[in-house]
Amino acid sequence: MTEPNQRTIEEVFGKFINSDGTISRPTDIFPTIPPSTITDSSSPSLSKDIPLNVEKSTSIRLFLPKHSSSDDDHHQKKLHTIIYIHGGGFVFASVGHPPFHHFCSNAASQLAALVVSVEYRLAPEHRLPAAYDDVLEALEWVRDGKDEWITKYADLSSCVIMGDSAGANIVYNVGLRAIVHVDDLKPLIIKGLILVQPYFSGLDRTGSELRLVNDPVLPLVANDFCWGLALPVGENRGHEYCDPFKDDGSGLLDRVRDLGWRVWVVSCDGDPLYDRSVELVKLMEKRGVNVKAMFCEGGEHGMFNSTIIDPYKFLHIIPNSNGSIIRIKEYFPTTPPNSSISLSFSKDVPLNPNKNTWIRVYLPHKPEPDTTLPIVVYAHGGGFILLSTATPNFDYFLSNTAKNLGVIVVSIEYRLAPEHRLPTAYEDVLEALHWVRGKNDTWIKKFGDISRCIIMGESAGGNIAYNVGLIASKLVSELRPLIINGLVLIQPFFGGVTRTRSELRFGNTGGLPLVVTDLMWNLSLPIGTNRDYPYCNPLILDGSHGLDYIKELGWRVAIAGCNGDLLFDKQVEVFKLLEKGGVNVFGNFSKGDYHGVFVTEMDKAQKLFEFVRTNEDPNSTPLCTVDPYQYLQIKQNPDLTITRFLDIPSKPVTPDPKTSSNVLSRDFSLNTIHNTYVRVFIPKIAISEPSSKCKLPIIVYYHGGGFVILHADSFFNHDFCEAIASHMLAIVVSVDYRLAPEYRLPAAYEDGVDALHWIRASCVGNKHENVDVISHSTDDEWLYKYGDLSKCFLMGTSAGGNIAYNVAIRAYNMLHELKPLTIKGLILHHPYFGGLNRTGSELRLINDPYLPLSGNDLLWELSLPKGVGRDHEYCDPLSGDESSQIQIIKEMNIPMLVTDCNGDPLVDRLIGFVKVLEENGVNVKGHFTEGGYHGMELMDLKQCDELFVVLQNFLNGCLKS
Repeated sequence: MTEPNQRTIEEVFGKFINSDGTISRPTDIFPTIPPSTITDSSSPSLSKDIPLNVEKSTSIRLFLPKHSSSDDDHHQKKLHTIIYIHGGGFVFASVGHPPFHHFCSNAASQLAALVVSVEYRLAPEHRLPAAYDDVLEALEWVRDGKDEWITKYADLSSCVIMGDSAGANIVYNVGLRAIVHVDDLKPLIIKGLILVQPYFSGLDRTGSELRLVNDPVLPLVANDFCWGLALPVGENRGHEYCDPFKDDGSGLLDRVRDLGWRVWVVSCDGDPLYDRSVELVKLMEKRGVNVKAMFCEGGEHGMFNSTIIDPYKFLHIIPNSNGSIIRIKEYFPTTPPNSSISLSFSKDVPLNPNKNTWIRVYLPHKPEPDTTLPIVVYAHGGGFILLSTATPNFDYFLSNTAKNLGVIVVSIEYRLAPEHRLPTAYEDVLEALHWVRGKNDTWIKKFGDISRCIIMGESAGGNIAYNVGLIASKLVSELRPLIINGLVLIQPFFGGVTRTRSELRFGNTGGLPLVVTDLMWNLSLPIGTNRDYPYCNPLILDGSHGLDYIKELGWRVAIAGCNGDLLFDKQVEVFKLLEKGGVNVFGNFSKGDYHGVFVTEMDKAQKLFEFVRTNEDPNSTPLCTVDPYQYLQIKQNPDLTITRFLDIPSKPVTPDPKTSSNVLSRDFSLNTIHNTYVRVFIPKIAISEPSSKCKLPIIVYYHGGGFVILHADSFFNHDFCEAIASHMLAIVVSVDYRLAPEYRLPAAYEDGVDALHWIRASCVGNKHENVDVISHSTDDEWLYKYGDLSKCFLMGTSAGGNIAYNVAIRAYNMLHELKPLTIKGLILHHPYFGGLNRTGSELRLINDPYLPLSGNDLLWELSLPKGVGRDHEYCDPLSGDESSQIQIIKEMNIPMLVTDCNGDPLVDRLIGFVKVLEENGVNVKGHFTEGGYHGMELMDLKQCDELFVVLQNFLNGCLKS
């Protein structure tokens, strides 16, 4: 495969290359900052520079948490020791480069560690292994206690070596060198290595390198350029310094394993080096090293130290010595009542003068005579520490809420933290419920129906609504005649000590950075607690407290969020917690957007109002708010074809046995007229150990995509098939079939049958009509030499599961023609079926971010034969003449496995499908798991472990029978 057009060296590095080939490092591009002195109040840690080796011009920058330097207690607990190695491609940057300095300063403070940042020599003036030698010398310097901070504060028995990018490469290689000198380094004891986006390469390009060939942060040309400057003269990227996979990794990894060192590898799939990080983890796992991976979606190379945010400056607050804060007034304007008079009336009413709390009440214009309005008790956002119910955005949003929902809104000005830490805000809102119960206002007396009350909140207010709801559910008798009917949680503010994927993915974004949410929790939680306190993390202790009351009361709980919000994953976890607890919960989770979108963008607020209005009526059908064309990223053309804008990177095949991959792959033409092909995967061990005469099972795999999008070479389909081949020790034949609407069903089924004939012909040499086969050629010898036609399985994910099912039914009429190919089992993974009637899970997950109902309906509209609906047998296998299809499956006596999860909108339909098959005597097994989402194993291969165990057991059972 040819590499995509790359940017040139001159484009990327022109300003750094001198005419004589040396490198310039302009200070305006690579600035440095001095160490932080004791008088520098803005830095969380103190720091100082100390020479390491004067002759080599190497040095050390030490970072000490401020609280440690101010503690005179000689019996204080000593600090962990972190040896930190900065990045820069071995060629650029230094310990004083702002991102690295700030990262180390924050790490020292937040991890309670003494950080030793090493200023090593740079290439090309000092090529590798110079940097490795310098860091080894730094380890000896720490061992010898060459500075008072080391002797006074450092716990040398608890040392971790950590590096970013090229620094992580140095950590890996220094670790391998240090492993043979552990006794010499005592009393310094290394406990583990942390590799953050490690900088490795090789002669062969990876999928992520090709996918991100012109990445703005680390284009491939920059990668190659730095390696050319850093490696020993005359060496290339196949050198062990660059390629840790050479010869299956260093033998010293066994020593790492034996010493019990822990290794952490951190990366993101927006980094061109991502695939190499994944392979490094696999290599270490193979060698038995105690390795842990933290891989997140999106991001970029260097994301973990690219921006240092001061949360106090970000929030426009100043900490006082007494623990309170100053809120800089010009950043927090307020608006008086009736500012949005065209929408609703509003007025301010005291709640508790002793606590300085009050209420802003909103009344829609011209309420109908002789009618009463529901009451919405509302808590505003602001991380518990900022803002007011009079903040303009909130005021306008609530005026709209009163008008659009036809309700009286009671918005509470509760007390703020840190002056009044939680549960103070909960107590104030609970007091407001009693205030409403007492009808202490003329508008509520005249127009309010206190038997129809909803508690609602946004962000921190959503947290307040949830926790007040838990309390109020136990006070039902005390609150009567006020009756609470449910809760509405808008992007609720929850957290936890363990970071979620969305927190890591968006942790450095401008809207709501992770360091800011941490500060909010630090200022608002009870003193002495952390983010696993129940106020912050509802999932602690399985979140069981209080949910039984909400369930028994029949309250409806609506949660609205979007996957562009840092808090999204935690909101989904709370949704699933409520669902698991039997609470009547509804979710409205949309794609994109950001935290706070519902109170700042009125078009999004309108969709929220529709969602809330729908869920006020237990008998109503939930409203789908997802634009299906935008969700699928397609546009319909006048000729009824579609333009696909979804940019899913493809992945090249790896046919060469000399590559580091443990699975090889090739593409073969299937039908030249239809322009279809198959991608074949085979475990390398089958070829590398030809002495084994045991042939491999063949798994025919059909990918998903709603029949409309994606291909066999889409990177996650490729990776999933590669993983199946590796774990199941099977040949996988992935079919790239024709897509709808250009080729509507049954075109994909016909292509699926073509693939069976191609496999048979490849193994026995008989050519099938319209199938392009070169019998017994070296091109397709994998199937001929290593495939067992008597052990064939059909498998598909999503739409591919539907295809596998329908291909099996078609194969029934050609069993003799297909011999000796024998179908031993049918595996439907999250199979894509539908129907006219909505199921409970489809309505419950109507706006599911992975498979919303509107997108589901559009996919069927585009793929079914023209003029038929979702009651067609292609869509609904239990409609029409279902008995004939089920009878075919039964007569074929093919064991069937159906797998899904209860986070998939299709789960109820699939549970019913399995039940009907069982009732009709089909040999079927259903495997349904908690949580998850549609197609989750393809999106995150780390979730495949349970699935692969189930698949292996199923294959073994089929092969024994």
